[in-house]
Amino acid sequence: MRERGSASIYSVTILALLMFMMLVGVHLSTLVRDTHEAARAADLAAIAATEAAIAGQDGCLLARRVARANDARVIACSMRFEVATVTARVTSAPIWGKRFQFDRRARAAPADLVD
Repeated sequence: MRERGSASIYSVTILALLMFMMLVGVHLSTLVRDTHEAARAADLAAIAATEAAIAGQDGCLLARRVARANDARVIACSMRFEVATVTARVTSAPIWGKRFQFDRRARAAPADLVD
């Protein structure tokens, strides 16, 4: 007895598995991108906060604005003299019915403080 059409079934099964693996890969790369966006937003917000503090302004207020402009939000901000520590959060788009949140922390200080 010969099995006719089994190659078609195997081909369709392999194709479905490959498509599923591609979908998982795309979603994972999206999550990795979101972690990088959170880090970028935290870095930029911390630098802006330090620059604002040097200018005598409210650093955390400017950090929130900069984070918002980078599709993130500041969940923690502290200023010690002119050194800013900012934690930014990025929330992912829904993936398989769930949203993921990525928090990244950055610290910035004036250049003359580091010397």
